[in-house]
Amino acid sequence: ATHVQTAAYLKCVWDCFEANVLEFAPDSQKIQYGDRNDLTVNVKTVTKGPSGVLPKGAVWREAPIPDAHMVSTGHFDHGRCTWDAISKTSFSNEEAKEKFTASFGDEQNCDGGPDNHLPKTWHIKDMVRVPANLPQGEYILSWRWECGVANQLWSNCADV
Repeated sequence: ATHVQTAAYLKCVWDCFEANVLEFAPDSQKIQYGDRNDLTVNVKTVTKGPSGVLPKGAVWREAPIPDAHMVSTGHFDHGRCTWDAISKTSFSNEEAKEKFTASFGDEQNCDGGPDNHLPKTWHIKDMVRVPANLPQGEYILSWRWECGVANQLWSNCADV
């Protein structure tokens, strides 16, 4: 494809992305240990939008795990301590709580746990609602993750 064709295709994809914003399923954000569906904890979800965010109508969810010392040093104007971000009574079982505590420290530790900077064994999971009027077929889901404390923007696509 030529540069012009590629640019036209990307504009079409972006226009479609902005015109078809999906809603988050209520109370669906959770943190999961590895690929273990049985090791989870629910998150006290923080959202931003739909006013003041792009694309129009979008709602953004905050990643619940703060970076190491992000909150406790006071250098950032947002974020919350790890244990304040979760529903403490929602651990799926005792093993999930033990692994969470080993990764992020106990309730007195704000954001200095061994995995706060790089929580590689924990995954943030969200669910979105598929519009009821969407015809059956093949779709591409596009999402982006804007970093709150770094000048980074991550994007990805998935087949649906």
